[in-house]
Amino acid sequence: MFQVALDFDGTLVVDKSDPLQWAPWALEFLKGAVALGIDVTVHSCRATVHDDRQAAGEADHFWLTGEVPERILTSWKYRTDMLTFLEAAGVLDQVTVWEKPGKPFADYYVDDKAADPDWSRLARELGIDLMAHVERGGAGTGPVGRAEPGVGA
Repeated sequence: MFQVALDFDGTLVVDKSDPLQWAPWALEFLKGAVALGIDVTVHSCRATVHDDRQAAGEADHFWLTGEVPERILTSWKYRTDMLTFLEAAGVLDQVTVWEKPGKPFADYYVDDKAADPDWSRLARELGIDLMAHVERGGAGTGPVGRAEPGVGA
């Protein structure tokens, strides 16, 4: 099966948005990929609960006090926010959420660290019809008085 890995922060959602908001055309791309039978993995290094980095004495401090380090609490919050956001959009049960260390393996990788995603170009390359996944008047990120990406700009 063809696999696509999509970074969450700054790729699927607007970077540093609070509350979280979909990047334009990202939700339609994700739904279109799933509709084509593409195996989609969503990941975020900030939201990975597994953490091999351990400050000196951190484990001892936890066992003695029961206090969870702030960076772990922050990671748990990011994870919860990400899962809640995906669930609210109705896509959580359609994707795999990567929760292992490192980045997932995939045939196609979309991450804002390489370049800002051009969802229209990516959709064309994978045969995804973005317009078929627009929720007009709904919570989607597609056009409400906007043209399809790359058309008539």
